[in-house]
Amino acid sequence: MFVASLLVMWCLAAFIPITQNDALEYAIVGREIYATGDLRTYPVLDSAGAQSGFFGPWTHPPLYVAMVALAFAHQGGDSGTWIVRLISPWFFTVAALLVAALGALRGTARGGLFAGMLFLAAPLLYLGAASSLIDPLPVLGMTLVLALLVGLDASPLRRGLWVGLALGAALWTHSVAVIFPALLLPVAWILVRQRVAPRTSRAGALLEMTTLLAAAGAVGLWPYLRNVSLFGNPVSDNPAVFAFANLDWKSYFTVMRGIGTLAEMIQYGLLKGWFAIESYSLVFWLALLGLPLAWRDWRRSGAPGPAMPPPGAAEARAASGLLAAAVVCAIYHALVLASVLAGVDVMVRNERYMLIIMPCVAMLGAAALERIPARTGGWRRASIIALAMAIVVQLGTMMAYRGLPAWKSAVAGGGPLGWWAPIGVQRELASLASSTRVLTLKPADMFYSRQKMLSYLDPAMLGFYRLREKREAARWLRQQGVSFVHVPDYWLPPFYNSALVDLLAEPALAELRADTGGYQVFRLRSDDEAQAPDCAQAPFGPWRRSEELIFGGRKSMLRGDLGSGPYTVGDLSVGWNASPLFLRESSTVLRSATLALPPAGREWLIEMEVAGEGYVLVYLMTHRAGSAIAESSRLLADLPLRGESARRVARRVWVPPGTSALALSVEHRGRSQLVLKAARAVAVCDNAPR
Repeated sequence: MFVASLLVMWCLAAFIPITQNDALEYAIVGREIYATGDLRTYPVLDSAGAQSGFFGPWTHPPLYVAMVALAFAHQGGDSGTWIVRLISPWFFTVAALLVAALGALRGTARGGLFAGMLFLAAPLLYLGAASSLIDPLPVLGMTLVLALLVGLDASPLRRGLWVGLALGAALWTHSVAVIFPALLLPVAWILVRQRVAPRTSRAGALLEMTTLLAAAGAVGLWPYLRNVSLFGNPVSDNPAVFAFANLDWKSYFTVMRGIGTLAEMIQYGLLKGWFAIESYSLVFWLALLGLPLAWRDWRRSGAPGPAMPPPGAAEARAASGLLAAAVVCAIYHALVLASVLAGVDVMVRNERYMLIIMPCVAMLGAAALERIPARTGGWRRASIIALAMAIVVQLGTMMAYRGLPAWKSAVAGGGPLGWWAPIGVQRELASLASSTRVLTLKPADMFYSRQKMLSYLDPAMLGFYRLREKREAARWLRQQGVSFVHVPDYWLPPFYNSALVDLLAEPALAELRADTGGYQVFRLRSDDEAQAPDCAQAPFGPWRRSEELIFGGRKSMLRGDLGSGPYTVGDLSVGWNASPLFLRESSTVLRSATLALPPAGREWLIEMEVAGEGYVLVYLMTHRAGSAIAESSRLLADLPLRGESARRVARRVWVPPGTSALALSVEHRGRSQLVLKAARAVAVCDNAPR
């Protein structure tokens, strides 16, 4: 099953084009480097000089984007991504094989099998490998250094050189690798002291560590020194638009990502490995069982003393591997705790950062499964548990996200990207004149259309974000040469905390040109264009309030209804979970009855007025005549409320042909409260879809 899982991942990567946001942005930047033939093009800070108009003030080392550019060069052009899609799977596969080898240090094949399968069992890492994300690169860097620390038998000088070169190379993989020295140098020191004979321990240990540091610094420091010269910091995640106070990115990262309270920071930050099952499966829980084994093995065979086995002995290597894994995990969580106490959320708000310790977690979990007594087939039952977890949680998640949608699209004749919601608006953008400039709130999607963009993160947008009047905002965009606006289905602070939300809700200012799955393209109207008045409107209602339990955290994989009752517009709805824990799993939903649509066209403005505090999501459901089951559901809005007395939520939509009724679902998560003051549908009659 280990090999089969890898083959499935390779097939998904090879046959399904890139759709993940970060992967497409890396492809855009790789295209910029390919066009100039100069690595100094990265990071892309001159959006005016870039062929795409992209602005990317990244402080990640340039290894991945350089490999993307080389892939374009090898395939002879930057239109396709067939070689690019193989980079992450290769790094992931090598990392998985190394983890399996580390798990088999004791000399048993099942130890390697368990370690490899548990490594594959993390859906977030597996999805990233099959989706061309960068995560497998730092994961392999971590795994390679661990493998050399534990398994390399050589003189102190040679061992320090090879481990240092590997650590330096790992520093090129991702900016999160900046913490690798803090994670790995203590491990190196502990293992160095164990290996060297007591009489020469101090001199040998100092030689090895000095060589290690020198080699790592010589290879890995350059990208971070260059960042200091460009940004003033070796690693930064605070471009000018993020720092602009009016947009309130802090609420976006804390409230919407479920880390708004200290209890949430602990549960979903410090301890996220045990509570974000949709990202890490159950591997962290199994790793807990391996911690006492790591301590016991180290005390028995890894601690310095006359009874310690020779460095090459399988028992000593296995004990060193478990000790290294435990120390890395302990230091990582100590760093997270320190950041939480310091009020810094950079290490807790992104679940992908924790993937760097997955090799260590898999090794600890495998040690626990391996020690199950072999009598009465005990280890076979453990094997079944591990394999079932990998198959059900990881492959099931992967197929649900990518495999099944792509297969259905292929059967329906929609092509390999037919299942991907943004592809419709990409075709609209690709049909525009090459001189067109598009303001985009999702720059990644511009990879396929190749349109010249103005990114929402471009510092040039700061002037726009200072405006509050929608007509003035429209004129500002036209003065910048922007004639179209591209928005995704989800909301960002530059959308809901700027004049853009009202601008795009106004038919007199913007024409809705494309709308597929919530991804939209608007054309900015000129001042002299006429616009017909609204021709029909109706309020949504009556409403019911439901209390629900969610499995899968922010991904909402499964839901359970805990009870429902009527809700009156204007009443206060308080989140049902009053405790400080399991807030991601707690949801309160207000649902409207279906609203019959008059025959007034296919474009509608959904308009709401809400107040309260917490994370709010709004979904629109469409129904066909005579059907009580929604034919489709789409995200209309998601935003944090900050105690406002009133906030307007407005989004224009096209409804599918044959739709006879609409319904709304307004959800507020965790410890929150919401007042729904009004909700209505307004027909926009003079803008029928082409």
